[in-house]
Amino acid sequence: MKKIIFLIAGMSLGASLLAGQELKEPIIVKPIKSYSAITEIVFKETDKELAIRIQNRIKNEFGVDKEQFEQYLQEGVFTETDVMKHIETVTEEEIGIEVEKVIATIKPIPIEIITIALKELTVSPPNIIPLKVKEFIGADWDTISLAMQKLSMKEISILKTQILSSDMVETLYAGLSPKEIETLTMFIVDLSIPVKTRNMDDIYLRQALQRKDFVAVSKLLAEWEVPANIMNVIAKGLVQNREMFFVDAVMGENAYFIDKNYDRAVMAGDIVIVDVNMFEQRLKYAEFIKRNMGRDYAVMLGYEAMNNFDMSNTADFPMMAKNFEDFYILGKSIDPDLRIGLTVCLRSDNWKQWVEAMPFSPPDLLFVWNVWKTGGAFEKIAKIFEGYEIVIAGMNVLNTEGDIPNPPEYMKRLRDAGIKGSIWHK
Repeated sequence: MKKIIFLIAGMSLGASLLAGQELKEPIIVKPIKSYSAITEIVFKETDKELAIRIQNRIKNEFGVDKEQFEQYLQEGVFTETDVMKHIETVTEEEIGIEVEKVIATIKPIPIEIITIALKELTVSPPNIIPLKVKEFIGADWDTISLAMQKLSMKEISILKTQILSSDMVETLYAGLSPKEIETLTMFIVDLSIPVKTRNMDDIYLRQALQRKDFVAVSKLLAEWEVPANIMNVIAKGLVQNREMFFVDAVMGENAYFIDKNYDRAVMAGDIVIVDVNMFEQRLKYAEFIKRNMGRDYAVMLGYEAMNNFDMSNTADFPMMAKNFEDFYILGKSIDPDLRIGLTVCLRSDNWKQWVEAMPFSPPDLLFVWNVWKTGGAFEKIAKIFEGYEIVIAGMNVLNTEGDIPNPPEYMKRLRDAGIKGSIWHK
């Protein structure tokens, strides 16, 4: 219920919502004689196209003006519950339509373009090869594989010479997104294996790469007789890229709210904060993710929203998880490699139930609150959250830890404990 009130009424309540304030009693819809609150939700003036479409559908169902609407409520033609349920249904449908439009604009790289790039690779000087590989390595591996089948045996032989050196493979792995790393590995392996095993079933390799099981990857490469020097450099590329992400963020600088930064181009290590209660953000959130695909950043869900610290009854967790799920699924549907994390408070009695209540558990990261001091017992904190990648999300929020954001000794202690970084508040 609350999330729909945010969508329609949030246009006039934006400032208070962004400040993390809860909606107060006068705005909560109740069956009393005055229907001003529910009427305001339905008839609030707006110039936003999506909200106008939603409102028009609601008015068509319940009445086109305020007087008629309130008269129907008084006469019991429909109830406030009926109205709110209809708002929720219409909102889901309309936002779903907009999201589908955004996703539909994400065009795959055509096989013809990939084929041309592969052919150009056969005549490219070494310094140009990484640029040419970058042109197609973001495509789906199945499409790249089909494009390779269009090459002659001579062209494949030249590609092997161009690509399969330790120095070149190491260069190609630098600065890639997780999805590109997976595809590059498939490409290198396909070139590396002997002719007698070219028809190998690569589904197990894909699965091992996706779950980052590099031991399984190594076993498969050995089984397929990939040369040892190429195996070693693949393993090095995978491990280096796996460990690359580390958060060194300052609130208001490279950790920021998406609603005030829709046009921003993210940088490596940025933390983009999304208020899961502001349902209207979903479309702009989708556009933002699409525009920044392939960049090495993370999304933080749940900042200033209710979480396991605010809610003592774990039975209520699944209900709250729905808002988080909407943003998580939407982000992953556009950019599967995007890191999306969940805000959780260090509270021993219920943090695990909160995380496991999420339909997408485990999230890519846990942004841990209730750790305020640089002298914290970080090894113990890491042990509590064992099995999860965690970031300390509220360091210095009490303004007691000095003026230097994320001081080096503090960051070293985090690294030593296996913690993935810190968001500093000043």
